[in-house]
Amino acid sequence: MSTTRRIRAALALALIAACGSRAPSAANLEICKQAAARYLQCVGEVMGPEAQRMAAAPGKDGTAACAQSQRTVDWYRGKCLPKATCQEFMACTLDLAMQEP
Repeated sequence: MSTTRRIRAALALALIAACGSRAPSAANLEICKQAAARYLQCVGEVMGPEAQRMAAAPGKDGTAACAQSQRTVDWYRGKCLPKATCQEFMACTLDLAMQEP
């Protein structure tokens, strides 16, 4: 599996960790929007513009599913978003994807 596919799969797993039946809070949605924007920025920085275009394709945004998973929101807020570099951020998102639900 290519690096691009591994990263996309990891993000998908992280963003779709759990879906509840109620609408996500505005605060959770904002954290997930920040994480998605940072992810796209980092894909571009680490893997280049073609990978960034692929990651930004319609239907790839999982912010609503992310926002419904408190565990995912807490992980992004406390661990991934504060990371200083894209390498650290991407490693953090992979760590989240590898965790058991």
